[in-house]
Amino acid sequence: NRNILNLALQIPGVSQLSSGNSSFTSGGVSFSVNGMRTRSNNFMIDGQDSNNASIGGLVQEINNPDTVAEMRIVTNQFAAEYGRAAGSVVNIVTKSGTNDFHGSTYWFYNGNKLNARSNLDKRNFPRAPWRVENQFAGTLGGPIRRDKTFFFGSLLRWTDRRFASGTAIGAAPTAEGQAILRNA
Repeated sequence: NRNILNLALQIPGVSQLSSGNSSFTSGGVSFSVNGMRTRSNNFMIDGQDSNNASIGGLVQEINNPDTVAEMRIVTNQFAAEYGRAAGSVVNIVTKSGTNDFHGSTYWFYNGNKLNARSNLDKRNFPRAPWRVENQFAGTLGGPIRRDKTFFFGSLLRWTDRRFASGTAIGAAPTAEGQAILRNA
């Protein structure tokens, strides 16, 4: 998982909630700080609140991790400027344009040809399920008018092809159901 919020899990006092927890958050990363609830975290992007009021978590996802310049996490007693956050304050600072042109590119690959399989998987499934995941990304920033106006942009293309992915029908329609579908 290349979610930038996974960096928070490296900090003392931060606990990742298990997938069986009933706490839903946006972005797929759910964590508790200093024993507080997940909704006690305050998420900001460039100093502006970006909290999902209904389920907690970050509203605006950071799809391309290369757009992030820094990530600050305050886990102790916070200053009054933040408010509402008894757990943590997470501020994601994005990159911006400068007087010099700069950029980056990367390619991330994940596929069954490079992933190891457990002995249990080998016994139950003699052939590895087919999977190819690619992420191509890049950023570009620079001046529009020197010392006045700047630009910064990002592009990410993500493909994830795998065997047996997508929706599945749990049971085929009955004969009566098939007749209804044919006549529709």
